[in-house]
Amino acid sequence: MPQFFQTSHSARSDVVQHQPGVVSGLWRGLAAAPIRIACWTVFAALMCDSCPGQEALRNSLMSQMPAQRQVLSQESQPYTFKSGDFRLLAIPSLGLDYNDNIRAAHSDKEDDFILRPALQLTASQPVSQHNLLSINIGFGYDHYFNNDELSA
Repeated sequence: MPQFFQTSHSARSDVVQHQPGVVSGLWRGLAAAPIRIACWTVFAALMCDSCPGQEALRNSLMSQMPAQRQVLSQESQPYTFKSGDFRLLAIPSLGLDYNDNIRAAHSDKEDDFILRPALQLTASQPVSQHNLLSINIGFGYDHYFNNDELSA
């Protein structure tokens, strides 16, 4: 059986004689260095919480998620009228209020019922894959039953 890690020493302890074909001292450590370096590299990679290369990949994937959610949420929005990617949502509403002092007076208080019809329009059009143009506008009217001069 060959011996690779054996050295022979002379009578003097500070002189080391090397035999041919035998790895000794410093050379023995250098022969195992690539294995040690590989082990330490793997260990350091496993212990590393955030490596810059993986962090960039993680950030790239996370930036795509909101864009995908925005596309999905735009597709799931309700609409009244649709033409291609353009969507229009019309929301009518009707309210009835009572006010016991319509002129905010300290004396001679007047009361009245107020009818409030309204229409809310929401239009949306995708401009690009990540941008959506959206316009909201509302129209309404206040009709006083007993005091037409306050209706607007």
